[in-house]
Amino acid sequence: MAKLNYNEDGKLRSVVLNPEEYQEYLSLKSKASESDKGSSETEIKDIKIYRGRRYAKGYYKGYNLFCVLKGSKASGSTTSSFDRSFNSVNLRETLIKDGVLARKTVLEDYEFTTDYVFKSPSAAANIIDGNPRSGTSTWGFPPKT
Repeated sequence: MAKLNYNEDGKLRSVVLNPEEYQEYLSLKSKASESDKGSSETEIKDIKIYRGRRYAKGYYKGYNLFCVLKGSKASGSTTSSFDRSFNSVNLRETLIKDGVLARKTVLEDYEFTTDYVFKSPSAAANIIDGNPRSGTSTWGFPPKT
């Protein structure tokens, strides 16, 4: 599993991947690059590693959309502040009902069963953490095009 190293101020300093994770990263980056060929939509293909308690990967599609990749983890529970967010609660319930998020037991985190494109990086971070989060502080800013 990836090791996340943080500065004293809590900002991500580096990510250490084992060889299998690094190969997967290269494969995903290549896959994202290939899927953009012939597309009229600009995709930013820089794979992002989630800066939080869960292991998740994704990339910006254009400037506002964010695609979370299959196999990424999402919290098995939510906080009371998340539960007060009508849009987040509805989206989470829909993702579970549609099978985008699944888990084997009630004690486990959810896992994305397919790639899923969110309307914002914050929406993706909220679902993954089960708690309101800033998308840019979680995933980083999208690269400039």
